[in-house]
Amino acid sequence: MKPILYPILFVVAGLIQLQGRAEAPSSRTNIVITSDFIRRLMDEAATNNPALLAAQSRTKSSEANVASVRVWDDPMFTVGGSVFSSQGFAASEQGDLSYGISEKLPLWGKPSLNRKAATAEASMRHADLDFRSQQLQRDITKQLLETALAQRVVEIGEQDLAWLKTTANAVESKYRAGQADAADALQIENQVALRADQLQTDRHEIAHEWFALNRLLNRDVTSSWPPLQLPPVASPVPFSAKLLALALTNEPQLKV
Repeated sequence: MKPILYPILFVVAGLIQLQGRAEAPSSRTNIVITSDFIRRLMDEAATNNPALLAAQSRTKSSEANVASVRVWDDPMFTVGGSVFSSQGFAASEQGDLSYGISEKLPLWGKPSLNRKAATAEASMRHADLDFRSQQLQRDITKQLLETALAQRVVEIGEQDLAWLKTTANAVESKYRAGQADAADALQIENQVALRADQLQTDRHEIAHEWFALNRLLNRDVTSSWPPLQLPPVASPVPFSAKLLALALTNEPQLKV
């Protein structure tokens, strides 16, 4: 009766330890990925992301170019004089002062066409800025979800590894008591080693996701992030003609 009691005690102790580890992540403060959180990150990216800053500069430059295009060219005023020597004609015969004013006519509407072209360029730059902003928001949202998923995978892996270790301890106790084969003990030990290696790989994946997220926000690539929590699963969006019309109307790249 005593050899059977020991494995049961090991299993119970392992389950208590597993429950404590499973409840540990919930005690930490997780940041839920919401639209407000993404908006705050976009405000940070608007001042740090190089691609977005370049698009903003191009937009401001195009606006300034519209104001610089003239409908009429500036008038030209000319004044000058002549110097004569004793070897040439007398000054009284040709005059010694010349002056005048000239103005180029806006023939064929060329100046107004230049202004229209500059206005179209500015409109395109505004659309390009909106496109890049939405593209960056999409990339940040996608990277946040991938980071939260990687963290969730690690949490599940830690629980799985704790369960495997508990099982391995129970099998080892049975093997020492003569109630299990050596093959069973070796098999569960191999499973524990494989799960530990996979968990280490998953932890490295979190660091990779942090690196990609920091690059989008132009932060230090070694900056760490708090635990992220995946949002609830959204309801499916069925395909319809209205959905297609909204996509064609609001697609920023088509506007560009």
